[in-house]
Amino acid sequence: MSFSRPDEKTLQVRLAGDWTLGGDLSWTGWFADELRAFPAVERVTFDTAGPRSRDTGFLTFLVRLVGACFSGTSVDKQGLPVGVQRLLLLASAVPLAKGAKKEAANISFLERTGEFAVSFWRGLFEMAAFIGEAPSRDIAGAILYL
Repeated sequence: MSFSRPDEKTLQVRLAGDWTLGGDLSWTGWFADELRAFPAVERVTFDTAGPRSRDTGFLTFLVRLVGACFSGTSVDKQGLPVGVQRLLLLASAVPLAKGAKKEAANISFLERTGEFAVSFWRGLFEMAAFIGEAPSRDIAGAILYL
């Protein structure tokens, strides 16, 4: 990743190489440092002609990068591949509904233990059925859907 300044109000982010989950995707901090170094930046653009391979790590990185932009800084996604633009739009289209995400702090020890036990036993029977060692498909099926 590198940066250029086509004009004093624009920061262009050039992305090259492999952008996969197995690679180093910790560049968001460098981007934030670059924005802080040039507070007059009002627009961020992308040049993605260079990436050879990318997966969900690339999308995750871009979501973090867009999130690191200051309010009032516009992000021009035209330099991104069309499919990536669509995925970014989809990722930001619907906010998470209030209460849709369970907070770990609100789950009691007993509830966590019970969920683990049920998950463990279901997984055990699914594995046994997959391997073909279940005594009977009916018994395994009945236990799976308790």
